[in-house]
Amino acid sequence: MAGSTRRYSEYIDGSAARKLRERRPETYTRPEDEISPEQKQHIKRRKRLNIMSVIVMAAAIITSMYLCISYIMVYSEITGTSKAISRLRSEITETQAFNDEAHKEIDASLNLEDVYEKATKEYGMVPADKSQIYKYSNKKSDRVIKYSDIPE
Repeated sequence: MAGSTRRYSEYIDGSAARKLRERRPETYTRPEDEISPEQKQHIKRRKRLNIMSVIVMAAAIITSMYLCISYIMVYSEITGTSKAISRLRSEITETQAFNDEAHKEIDASLNLEDVYEKATKEYGMVPADKSQIYKYSNKKSDRVIKYSDIPE
């Protein structure tokens, strides 16, 4: 460290003979009349290039930041949609389980014998006779459409 402080003095210390050290100026600037017009133009062009490169770099940074923020927003939207889908799927599963349970209770509560008794006794319905049943075979279709009365 002692050597580094002596480095800026006018003399160099050491075992050799001491010599006067010349000091150089801190910066060298050319007088304006020494710079040619071509060099001035070149300096202006380089400054313009530096400004243009800064503008292009700033535009690239702004564009990349916009793209990053857009990506993050889209990704969060996708995540939210996925969570909503899974929530709706679980809700559908619960509703289906509830509907299946209700359907089983309805099936268990229905008794066809009770329905038959109620229909015949309370409403006066009678079973169809064999003379009232008409059989029709249709080879073209599964269904029959009645356009007029069926002859007896």
